[in-house]
Amino acid sequence: WCEPLPSDLAVEALPVGSDGLVFGLCDLPQEQRLGVAVYHPQRDGHLLVVGGAGSGKSTALAAIARSAAAVVRIPGEPAAAWDTVEDLVEAIDRGDRRDRPGHTLAIADDFDSVVAPFGGDHRAGFADLIGRVLRDGPARGIHVVISVQRLTSEVQSAALGVPSRLLLRQSSRQDFILAGGEGAHYVDNLPPGGAVWHGLRA
Repeated sequence: WCEPLPSDLAVEALPVGSDGLVFGLCDLPQEQRLGVAVYHPQRDGHLLVVGGAGSGKSTALAAIARSAAAVVRIPGEPAAAWDTVEDLVEAIDRGDRRDRPGHTLAIADDFDSVVAPFGGDHRAGFADLIGRVLRDGPARGIHVVISVQRLTSEVQSAALGVPSRLLLRQSSRQDFILAGGEGAHYVDNLPPGGAVWHGLRA
């Protein structure tokens, strides 16, 4: 979502609403002004950040994470990632996070690289764990934010459970569309950090 930017505030001092995480600027062309790009976990659901190498995925995740009440980082090493996601599932089952104020974000950078080494039963088992967090996490105040370079077959099942997209630079219009964008919103020369968010340039 893109919300109006108060003219008397610096970007670094933007207020963070109780239900929204400010992560950048966006263009409001009809109003001929800038706004703030806001991720609302309860309204937007889980978030998938898609972009090629050097497009700004890690920076986007860091910007979103800085406004969250709590962050659980899913490591890049497969065994550690498995343990972290399993801990999240156990916490959901216990109801540990239900009464925490704000949002807990489970963040995984380069999720396609995390999943790729898993094979056979391990890949299916990890997919089941991620699926549990995607399905049951929001009721406990846990939302998932993951980044990928592209939607490989290994991450397709998880991506189906992630309704929102922040689309950074893609190598082609076809990749942009496959990532969940609309062809009319494709920009072929996005700089690092440039993105399309809810159909608007961010």
